[in-house]
Amino acid sequence: MLTLASKRLSSLSVFEPDWYVNQYPDTAAMESARHAIFYGAKEGRRIFDLNKVASCITNAPLLVRDVDVKNTLSKIDVYVASQGNVFMNEIADGLCDALRLGGASVQRKNENSQDFFNADPKIVVAPHEFFLLNGGRNFFNAQFMHRCVVYNTEQFQTQWFSSALPEMLSAAAIIDICNQSASILNSAGIPVLHWEPTIKPSTIDLSTVAEHPLLKTVSIDDNATDWDKRAIDVSFFGAESPRRGRELARIAPRIASINSFIYYRRRSSPLSNGHDNGLTKVAEAVARQSKIYLNIHRDVLPYFEWHRIAHQGIANNCVVISDECLEHPLYKPGTHYIQVNARHIGDAIDWVLNDQEGQRRAQAIRKANRSLLNNNKNEHSNAEALLSFVSETTNA
Repeated sequence: MLTLASKRLSSLSVFEPDWYVNQYPDTAAMESARHAIFYGAKEGRRIFDLNKVASCITNAPLLVRDVDVKNTLSKIDVYVASQGNVFMNEIADGLCDALRLGGASVQRKNENSQDFFNADPKIVVAPHEFFLLNGGRNFFNAQFMHRCVVYNTEQFQTQWFSSALPEMLSAAAIIDICNQSASILNSAGIPVLHWEPTIKPSTIDLSTVAEHPLLKTVSIDDNATDWDKRAIDVSFFGAESPRRGRELARIAPRIASINSFIYYRRRSSPLSNGHDNGLTKVAEAVARQSKIYLNIHRDVLPYFEWHRIAHQGIANNCVVISDECLEHPLYKPGTHYIQVNARHIGDAIDWVLNDQEGQRRAQAIRKANRSLLNNNKNEHSNAEALLSFVSETTNA
């Protein structure tokens, strides 16, 4: 398995062997890709040069789906870590919904299922969590990986991505939440699909979170369907980063006089199941009460952040104002969300809330997004693409 993974890594344009050995001279006696897979990833070494990642990501062409493959998949298992990032459960839910819509029998599992040698087709959500936390390590065996498709949610430059490279590149295929990441993997001959769950309006019962401490000062009204009557003018949910700190400080004087909800917290680990579980519901509740939902990138790489822009913002009928993003095949700036240079986020907020032209644009964006949400054809074609890909790559 690891030999295959090292060969795939050496074929990736984003991997630079010379950079790796210059960073780690002690690895010079071994071929760089082999060292990275067999040792470096688990030793916590950086596998990719940030400048090279930025160049490859920003220049990667959009990956177009192959829709010609017929689906023969009837049964599949979906695995997600029980103690991982709580948002991965939402992605796993989206996968299961799509697979069932396509007619497959689906079992939702975690590392406690103990079926290390399960030969059924399977999808592992967030391999950087599943294979590295708790008992997930036991699933990394040839029989399990032979029919395993991993769903990557991490970005190339992160340590989490590097740490899971041996498992990801040993899988039968990869699904990636980022189109440009999928395009880079595809250029190396790795079976890959860019796929995201179909977004749907939130169904959370707001009364279940009304007493949450974070919502004590928020007017929760499940009947407030009119956008212009929502209690929160602008909201943001995200972890601390130097870049986000600078941009939030820049807009602070602009939002001080309006109703805002900013959850910006220093975290040493991702949101996990347990005491963080309620926070996802809080985020949904806040989005449903917000006119504007902000997306500010954590660093300089402009990934399209599906969870914040689409799942939390668009799905809850917010007008999303975002940092500049990489191109997306479905969601388009100006049509489905507002995209500006980070320096002008404050201006965009003022424009949407106080300018007639800005309010007309906000109305047009919400209308376009309602059409997306109500288009059952998109949901079915999305499910068919997923089933066809898994069927083909796992020989189901």
